[in-house]
Amino acid sequence: MNDDRTTRNRLRGVPGPSTREARIALYFFYFHTLGCPPESAWYGKDGAISVTMRIFPAFGYESTRRVFKAVDACIALGIKYEGYNPLRSGSHPFDHQN
Repeated sequence: MNDDRTTRNRLRGVPGPSTREARIALYFFYFHTLGCPPESAWYGKDGAISVTMRIFPAFGYESTRRVFKAVDACIALGIKYEGYNPLRSGSHPFDHQN
């Protein structure tokens, strides 16, 4: 994704998306484009993880899998994915406030 626009923006000091914002982009793709496939459809050359990594090459296999797992956990809990795993203690920024 190092096209001329990306390079120009970086050189001008424009910040890119945060890690959380990038995870939310994966969530959007997983939810709206892939339709939240079952975990059995995530793996293999044409699985959801591989497809997603071709679209979002900055994300590795484990990062993509973790986002999918977290999104599925949120769906099971009936809550919106906000870029954090709701089942992991200390993963939400509010967990760190005094």
